[in-house]
Amino acid sequence: MVKTKARGLGMALVALLIIALVGCQAVGGVNLNEMLTKQLDVRSSAGSGSVEIELNWDEEAIAAEDEETQRLIKLFSRIKLQLDQVRTDEKGNMSANGSLSLNDRKIPFALQIDPTTAVLTVEGAKRPLILDAEELQAGAIPGGGSVPGN
Repeated sequence: MVKTKARGLGMALVALLIIALVGCQAVGGVNLNEMLTKQLDVRSSAGSGSVEIELNWDEEAIAAEDEETQRLIKLFSRIKLQLDQVRTDEKGNMSANGSLSLNDRKIPFALQIDPTTAVLTVEGAKRPLILDAEELQAGAIPGGGSVPGN
């Protein structure tokens, strides 16, 4: 019971301290409210990461399918999205470099997004895929996007 009262008193003191610090005006040239607000304002970020999905198929059911279907099922049995470098800025721009792995095949790509356009460049492709942000927000991509020069 003593621990509960001490914990409650401690939490109340911490809450009062936070309220006092956030509500304070500049003291000695230091505005804690502004400092805390600026700490939460993210101007840019950088990072990396990966997501991997492995599907365990029923081998007996796959054996009944034709060869092309079996090949496609095996191709999509292990999918990994590796993002080696991702950057964003305060203007809404983003860039990412990475690869998409389908089983044992690796497809490197680069993605650049700004407020008006998304450009996906896939290694080995003749041209990048360009998507208009307005079409993406509308929920429909007539013709599946556009390719420069077509």
